[in-house]
Amino acid sequence: MNTTEPGEPSRKAALAWGALYLALFSVLAYGVFAGLRLRCEGFGCMGVGVYWFAWSCAYGVTGLLGWWARSCTRRAGLAVGLVWAALWVQLLGGLVLLAWWQWPN
Repeated sequence: MNTTEPGEPSRKAALAWGALYLALFSVLAYGVFAGLRLRCEGFGCMGVGVYWFAWSCAYGVTGLLGWWARSCTRRAGLAVGLVWAALWVQLLGGLVLLAWWQWPN
């Protein structure tokens, strides 16, 4: 018997979305440290630029998934604080990286 109202996510689906977001968030955080260790090789650091562009696209997709996961977990009452904290860390981390990239060398 389904006890959720129409439009409400099931507890399993909410937990799955939250877990998926937290896994992608972990991969994204590791990607920052991997990207910061890259050095320019060849012509004009093009590889580093392509890496950070791809990382930025993944950041946007992960952020959207995080908001969706937050919505699902909040309505289901599961892991709300953990997903919300990860969203704030992602947002603040992105702002710090943006400020660092814009800072003149």
